Amino acid sequence: MSSFNKALLFLVALTPLSAIHGQGLVADATTLWLNQSSAVYFSESEQRTYLAWVSSGGSVYVGGYDHLRGTMLGPTLIHQWSTPDDHAAPSIHVIQTGLDRGKIVVACAHHNSTLFFRRSKFPEDITSWDDLQVITTRKSTYPKLAETANGVLHVLFRGDALPPARGQSMAVLKSSTDAGRSWSVDTDVVNFGANMITYPGSLRSFGNRLHILFNVPPLGGISQTVYHAWRDELGVWRAANNQQLSLPITASSMPPIFTGAANRNLVLGDLRLDSQGMPVITFSLSPPYGSGVSTPCPTYRARFTGRFWQTRFVVTSAQVYYPAGISIDPTNVNRVVTVVRSNNAYELRSYDTLDGGVSWRTTTLLRQITPLTRPIFVENAALSPRLTWLDARIYTSYRTYLTDLRFGL
Repeated sequence: MSSFNKALLFLVALTPLSAIHGQGLVADATTLWLNQSSAVYFSESEQRTYLAWVSSGGSVYVGGYDHLRGTMLGPTLIHQWSTPDDHAAPSIHVIQTGLDRGKIVVACAHHNSTLFFRRSKFPEDITSWDDLQVITTRKSTYPKLAETANGVLHVLFRGDALPPARGQSMAVLKSSTDAGRSWSVDTDVVNFGANMITYPGSLRSFGNRLHILFNVPPLGGISQTVYHAWRDELGVWRAANNQQLSLPITASSMPPIFTGAANRNLVLGDLRLDSQGMPVITFSLSPPYGSGVSTPCPTYRARFTGRFWQTRFVVTSAQVYYPAGISIDPTNVNRVVTVVRSNNAYELRSYDTLDGGVSWRTTTLLRQITPLTRPIFVENAALSPRLTWLDARIYTSYRTYLTDLRFGL
C-alpha cells in the first residue's frame, strides 16, 4: 500500500458515536468555507464524491471517494501556488447538463491573484485535465461555482478594483454557456465604493435564479453587516422582498439583514434555499481571528419569511483561528451543523428547529480532543458521506496551517 493510500484509509475508527459513520480522511488538506463548493456528489456511470483542497504547502488537489468500490480516488495535482495560503483552496463543481455533463471543473485563486479554471477531459474522471485557463487577470479571491438549470456555469469572486481605483473591491460575476471554455465580461454585482472591501460569501442556484450572500467592511475595518440579493430568470437583480436593484449594488440599495456589535467581526456562514425558494442564511460574530477557543463566537440563522428576515441565535460556537462556521443542511434547511467547545473537547453538533429557530434540538455527532472546525455539506449528496470537516493540527494564521480533511455522516 502506498504512503498516500495509507493516509487515505477509509472507515477510520475515531469515535464510538453512532451518528457519524463511514468516515474517511485526507491528510494535509484544507478547505475554505468562502470557496464553494469543496465537495460534490455525482452519479451516472459511477457513484462518486469529488473533493478539492489545498495543502499546507500550497498544492491544489482533486480527489474523491468511489461509492461503488469503496476506494479513494487520486489525488490529482491541479495547480501549485508559490506560497501557502488557505485562501487558495479551490472550488469544485460537476457539470449537470449538455454535452459536458459529468465533467469536473475547478476554480482557484490565491490571495488577490489571477483567477484560474480547469476542466476534466472526460466525465466522472479526475486523472486527465484540460490546460489551466485564466478566467480573469484582475486580482481575485474566494471563487465559488454554481450552474443554473439552463446549463450556464457561473463564478462569483472578490475582484479588486481596476486601476486607477485603489483600496476597494467588489463582488464580480462571470458566466459561461460552454462549460467554461469561454466567459462573459466581468459584471460588478456589488460595489460599495472607495475603501470598502466586498466579501462574497455564497453563490447558489435555484432553477435559473442566482442567490448571493455578502458583506462589505471598510478597508482595514470590521464587518458588522450581512446582505443578500438574487437575480431572476430575466437577469434582473432584486432584494429578498423583490425590490429591483441596479448594478452595481451599493450601500444605499437596501438595508442589511443584520448588524452586529462594533467590536465583533460578522463572518459569513452559509446560504441555502427552502422548497419555496426562500433564502436561509447563517453567520457568526467573531472576536479577532486567532484570539483563542475560549472566546465566545455567537452563531445565527436567518430566514426570509416573504415579508421580513427572521434572525435567531443558535449557539456559541468554537473558534480555531477563524470561527468554526455554521452550515445549513441542503436537504433540510431547518438543520444546521457547527462545532462547539465543551468540557475541554470539541463537539461536532447538529441543531434542528421546528419553530423557526425559537428552540433547537441538539445532537452530538462527534466528540474529540483534537480541534475540529469548518463543517461543510457535500453538494448534491445522495449517499454518505454528506458532510466534510477539518481536524486542525496547526492553525495559527491563513498562511500557517496543517489540517486533515475528514468526511462522513
